[in-house]
Amino acid sequence: MEIRKVKYEEYEELIALMNLAFNMQGDDRFEHLLPKLYYKDNKDMLHYAIFIDNKMVASIGLYKMTFINKKKTLNVGCIGAVSTHPDYRKNGYFTILMKKVIAEAKRLKYDLLFLGGNRTRYSHFNFENAGRKLVLNVSQRSLAKVKAKPYSVSLLNKDNKDDINECLKLYNRQAQHVNRTITNFYNHLVSWNCIPYVVKVDNKIIGYYSLKNENNIYEFVYNKAFKNEMYKATLNDKKDVIIQTSMKEYNNDTLNKVDWFNVEHCEMYNVLNFKNVCNYLGFDESKANEFNKLSKKEKIRKLLGSAAYPSLYAKDTMFIFTCDQG
Repeated sequence: MEIRKVKYEEYEELIALMNLAFNMQGDDRFEHLLPKLYYKDNKDMLHYAIFIDNKMVASIGLYKMTFINKKKTLNVGCIGAVSTHPDYRKNGYFTILMKKVIAEAKRLKYDLLFLGGNRTRYSHFNFENAGRKLVLNVSQRSLAKVKAKPYSVSLLNKDNKDDINECLKLYNRQAQHVNRTITNFYNHLVSWNCIPYVVKVDNKIIGYYSLKNENNIYEFVYNKAFKNEMYKATLNDKKDVIIQTSMKEYNNDTLNKVDWFNVEHCEMYNVLNFKNVCNYLGFDESKANEFNKLSKKEKIRKLLGSAAYPSLYAKDTMFIFTCDQG
């Protein structure tokens, strides 16, 4: 058995293994479902694999990103596509690869890891459900009395570099966001089979959103001066939509525009460097003695917040919930 980083020339074999392991077909194949990650020249995506007799039988991905909170940054890794060939399961390869990728993340000095998955499966590796996101139901009825300036909604064209650049500027103006480049920004918006739309007032872009399955919005970014226009634009002749967004939208003005809302956790997190994460989130130093007495999982929940409670020790709860999820 050999455990090592996947080579550039092994990319096609890697993708084939992942699609087989998850039974992905058609537009749900990884290279179509997540174009933000799975393209051959992505230098921010590392994969490690187990080889038996020179055959790749299991793999795991580690995607590098930078969280930005105003002028502070955090080195973050997203773990994804944990795959084992059906003929080689129940050999402990999942555990081997999880331990490998966490060790690599520590070596690379990542501050935080996150992933999506079953809590009972990943809690063994010190991952805990945390972070907070807001889920809103907006309908024609809930917005009936909301006044808005005339606006237009149109598809974001992947060849329209000016519009894509304006959307990226809006994204980067958020107090908290993830580093993205102009070359890959559009791929973020179309991942998870989403369709991106731009909203304009007086022919100027005031926001954009990524729509999945007709009425689920996965990314929702706009100029705050045009909040009414943006909310009404999400309907675009639909009866209602579900908007998944950050807790920054949690205020009376927003809640008066919706039929119902939920607060849910974002992902599963494992904090590798509490000092750096605490600094990034504006940790309340007066609580340090109380915080240090907690177990690691309790620290994660109470520092990053959870579906039930906001962060107890930080000024800014972790809210990253966008198409950046792996």
